[in-house]
Amino acid sequence: MKKLLLSLTLGAGLVLASCGGDTDAADIKAEDLETACDCVDAMNTIVDRMIELLDEDESEEVDAEYEKLEEKMNEVTKHCTKEFKKEDAEGCDGYDDISEKMRQIR
Repeated sequence: MKKLLLSLTLGAGLVLASCGGDTDAADIKAEDLETACDCVDAMNTIVDRMIELLDEDESEEVDAEYEKLEEKMNEVTKHCTKEFKKEDAEGCDGYDDISEKMRQIR
């Protein structure tokens, strides 16, 4: 019985983890982005975290994370502009949000 309960719990956890959920911006891998909408979601996730960091007290740790996120954004942008057309991204949920969010961090 314990084995059945354990396997059901693990299975449910894996399903929930693989069905979206919140992705940590630092864990995004450009090569894993398979659609233009994946790119839009990734960019929004990265920019959201950058905005959060701007609200935190300045420290070396915060500065280092922010720099890594800038690099991650450049990596994602490079991959996505190479692989997908802008027109494909324009139809995705969250596309219009990116420009506004980018203004907040610049």
